[in-house]
Amino acid sequence: AVKGQCLLELDDILSLADQAGFCWLIDPPRQADARFRDHLARLAAASHHVYVLLVPLYGADDKAHFATIAALADWAGAGLVASFNPLFHDPSRRPLHDVVTCIRHHCTLQEAGYRLAAHAERYMKPVSEAHRLFAAYPRALTNIDTILQVCRFSLDDLSYQYPEDAFDPDLSPQAFPENVELNGQGAPLVPVGDKYLFNDYKYCLNLGGFANVSIKNNDKIIAYDICPANIILNYLAMKLNIEFDRNGEIGEKGSVNTRLLDKLNKLDFYGRQNPKSLSREWLEEKILNIPELLKLKTEDLLATFYEHIGLQIGKILKDETVYITGGGAYNTFLCNRIKKYSNSKIIIADPLNLEFKEAMIFGFLGVLKDRNETNCLKDVTGADRDSCSGVIHLPK
Repeated sequence: AVKGQCLLELDDILSLADQAGFCWLIDPPRQADARFRDHLARLAAASHHVYVLLVPLYGADDKAHFATIAALADWAGAGLVASFNPLFHDPSRRPLHDVVTCIRHHCTLQEAGYRLAAHAERYMKPVSEAHRLFAAYPRALTNIDTILQVCRFSLDDLSYQYPEDAFDPDLSPQAFPENVELNGQGAPLVPVGDKYLFNDYKYCLNLGGFANVSIKNNDKIIAYDICPANIILNYLAMKLNIEFDRNGEIGEKGSVNTRLLDKLNKLDFYGRQNPKSLSREWLEEKILNIPELLKLKTEDLLATFYEHIGLQIGKILKDETVYITGGGAYNTFLCNRIKKYSNSKIIIADPLNLEFKEAMIFGFLGVLKDRNETNCLKDVTGADRDSCSGVIHLPK
């Protein structure tokens, strides 16, 4: 198939035809040729749940049209199912649909012509209207209930399936293999900047999707992911139709669920040795499948995760000072929970560093490369030795 397109052959469909939970809804052409009729009959022979859509055309010949479709389904051994083939939920949305049609066809309303819907009848109609339109074909209505019983699909069954990254997405294709060649993980790189540009602070804490920290000890520095942060807080906030919990106001009103908190704190990740890192796949497997996430109120879930994040970060911050950056630094309640469990002096970065610290550090890595100085630390990546990674491209 052409990239971005889907190519399914009849054999592909037939191989799935008799699987449990599958129903096949067939939208027939106005004129069914021999090839279409043959394919329909073969599919109907392979599955007990093949239904031909009975859709009104809202014209003078609807009665004849229904009879033709019913005869086709009967000949093929398929069922009938009533449908309005809706384009919108309410007739008032037709103008919007016309605009979307023009966008799809790259034309203006004046140029669209027959590409626009002929009328506004293709909307979701009440049950009473369905019984009126399909009075001669009651089986087409009862088959709707049959389909609902067979197909137990729910939108809750859907989940994001991201391919697992082989390396830190911030790394260039050049930097990663250079470090891996030295038996390192290829990441992270930001701690180099933490070591040389922010050496007044023992801890540099980034509250991004995942909370991560770099810790300086004399001339050495280690860095690793601590726990999920904004990625789970924003996920929960979206259940309330908001992008994020501003200043933690919703979570602050909730109650901590000790049972869930205990489960979170006992996740095996927290017992692993450093360096270690987290991913979206880990979150989906280890956290989003916890039953309490479906049972508790969202404000209580937020309160519990704030407590969890505060505990996990706080036990790492044992002394001296911590410099906090990342979007989570704007969350007053989150920072207060960290402060409660920490023995370090908390310093929130200034607005410039809050937004651009990482970008500035990557510029600094380029300067180090230009000087042929170390910009990838073995203590952080696990490589055999420090290295000067990257490549410089100059304009011609």
